[in-house]
Amino acid sequence: MSLTLRDYQLETDAAVQKSLAEFNSTLVVWPTGCGKTVLAAEQIRRFAPRRSFFICHRDTLIWQSKKVIENHTGRHCAIEMAELKADETLFGKATCVIST
Repeated sequence: MSLTLRDYQLETDAAVQKSLAEFNSTLVVWPTGCGKTVLAAEQIRRFAPRRSFFICHRDTLIWQSKKVIENHTGRHCAIEMAELKADETLFGKATCVIST
């Protein structure tokens, strides 16, 4: 179930792509409720199959982010937090890790 980005998210997505073409990293700062996780999910989808690392500052946001990213990308996200360790199996590592 892919999400539809809003106009301002699409504009920011384009700005992120432009920035990443020139620099190794970029930062998006938005207030609560603007869809930072949705924007990140779009970036993670675009970067597949390369590995992604998504950081949250609260454990409740970890689970919300996991659901949004998995729904948008169709990719499994592993959790690295306290006693939870990101999946590493005989067949490879998780392509998306969410952590605190």
